[in-house]
Amino acid sequence: MSFDSSNQDHAYTIIKTLHRSRLFVVYLAKHFISQEYVVLKTIDSQFASDPRLNERLENEMRLGIKLNCPHVRKTRGMFSEGNKNYVVYDYIEGKSLSELLENVSISLATDMVLQWLDGILDGIITAHYLGITHGNLNPSNIIISQDGKPYIIGFGKPVQDWMNEDPNQTGIQALMFAAPEVFLGGQPDPAADIYSIGVLAYLILCGKLPWAVDHRHSIHTQKQESLLKPVLDPEFIGRNVPRWLYSVIHKCLRIDPQRRFLSVALLKEALSAKQEIRIEPIQTDTPSADIPET
Repeated sequence: MSFDSSNQDHAYTIIKTLHRSRLFVVYLAKHFISQEYVVLKTIDSQFASDPRLNERLENEMRLGIKLNCPHVRKTRGMFSEGNKNYVVYDYIEGKSLSELLENVSISLATDMVLQWLDGILDGIITAHYLGITHGNLNPSNIIISQDGKPYIIGFGKPVQDWMNEDPNQTGIQALMFAAPEVFLGGQPDPAADIYSIGVLAYLILCGKLPWAVDHRHSIHTQKQESLLKPVLDPEFIGRNVPRWLYSVIHKCLRIDPQRRFLSVALLKEALSAKQEIRIEPIQTDTPSADIPET
């Protein structure tokens, strides 16, 4: 499949499909002239004329252009071909964090995890400075390049993007990374991103989610259960995580947003200081709204 647009800047050959959701398709493509690889995102053909989806795609492009940060995947722009719009991103040769975590034989050193977290935090700090929250931080939205650098993708997606996920898909779903206040219907803010970072960090270090939930239940029920469960101490599941690091992650996972770090910059400082923080029981927090029924 090729695009032979009159604008040679937008002349691409589709190499393969990288990802397909219910609404969007993401391709690996190569530029005709430069032979450079890029990523193209477009709306699935059956929904290509939907104005809301086209507005969403344009919003993702605008936010991406605004976010000029070494740890956020670069957005190059948008072009139209036929009746479809395409957003163009840099292609990062590497694997998503979700792909890496599927390989249970990989043992991740704490120092390397801290380097990844440092890069992710830098990207989120830049976004928050610009008034942009991510709202969907999860392993599928982090790419680790071949040289070990983390890159964040997925800015500009709707708050409830996890609603479009296939409930029968394998692996850990994005809903489990959503902050309680977002799950309960609120809008994401910096505190919500901090919560998601906490879930992400725990998963990378421990190889599982921070709570003991029943995986036979629906994903929504599992999320509800997580709001009422204590965070599992890594020692109890046989994981050697430094106590200071566990205490920092635990603070990120407070149900009450006001009990988390007040900013990602302060979280970054805590990771640099490597000082243990007093751990208070999660049960002392109270969800800000009733837990929705399934």
